[in-house]
Amino acid sequence: MTRWNNLSKKQAKRLGLEGFRQLDQMEKKEVEKANKNIRKKKYKKNKAPTEYEEQVKLAEYLDMKGYLWCHVPNGGNRNPRTGQKLKKQGVKPGVPDVLIFDDPTSEYTMNFSGIAIELKRSNGKPSDVRDTQKEWLEALEWRNWQTKVAFGADDAIEFLEGLEG
Repeated sequence: MTRWNNLSKKQAKRLGLEGFRQLDQMEKKEVEKANKNIRKKKYKKNKAPTEYEEQVKLAEYLDMKGYLWCHVPNGGNRNPRTGQKLKKQGVKPGVPDVLIFDDPTSEYTMNFSGIAIELKRSNGKPSDVRDTQKEWLEALEWRNWQTKVAFGADDAIEFLEGLEG
């Protein structure tokens, strides 16, 4: 459990501690502190799904619907060397998270070029959208794409179902 568990009474006296009573008190404080930290982490985690969890949920929906689509994995932490290589290969900052190449409004007509979704956490706010992301969405709209900043997978799914009519 803690580093104090392995001490015998003799070892405790040698260290100048007053026996197991003090050891127990020290252990209890450490356990309480650890439990408090665990409770905090669980509360934060359960507060809202992560962007990753939202993306997985949206991916399952898009696959189920049979869309031709892809996720653009621009986010995440990379070492500088990898980032430089990706930049040379054409990775652009701000590209929307999800690009859908199908038009859900009709099987036979194309009313627009595609759909771009920038996915944020469900508890996100408009200020979470970076300028480069806004620029990409505006550029795609100018090119006849439907765009959406979705706060959670449910928001994105609702948007797509709204397009279906």
